[in-house]
Amino acid sequence: MTSNKALRVGVLVAVVASAGWIALPASTPEIARADGGALEEGMETMGRSWRQLRRAKNDFDKVLTAATAMQEAVLKCKPETPKTIAVLDEKKQPRELVKYRLAMIEMMEELLNVEKAALAKDEKKMRAAINKLGALQKSGHKQFKDDE
Repeated sequence: MTSNKALRVGVLVAVVASAGWIALPASTPEIARADGGALEEGMETMGRSWRQLRRAKNDFDKVLTAATAMQEAVLKCKPETPKTIAVLDEKKQPRELVKYRLAMIEMMEELLNVEKAALAKDEKKMRAAINKLGALQKSGHKQFKDDE
């Protein structure tokens, strides 16, 4: 991330969190657990759909099916709190929750780009968006996934 972009994201996070523009939970919502929470279920769906998306190659119908399943999973996961954030000091949690939600929004935006490209049957744009999804996934897991 360039320093300009990092600065803009930092300012955005601070403004959003301090202004209350984003509804952050007063208490921690259901947290992903080994016995199956909403976040874990959504992430498992995303993982399965991600594999289907990569295997679909240029089968636009399969890509659309997988991208739609991933979009639904993102919507399920977005309001949840990852374990890595839940264990933080309460003062740090709002800022990290905003970062997590922004990452999920970026994932959704790229999934919509995959969908638009698949509908237009533009394989080049579709592959570029799928590649970007892979990078977003790695970044998100590095930042928010618990390595238990």
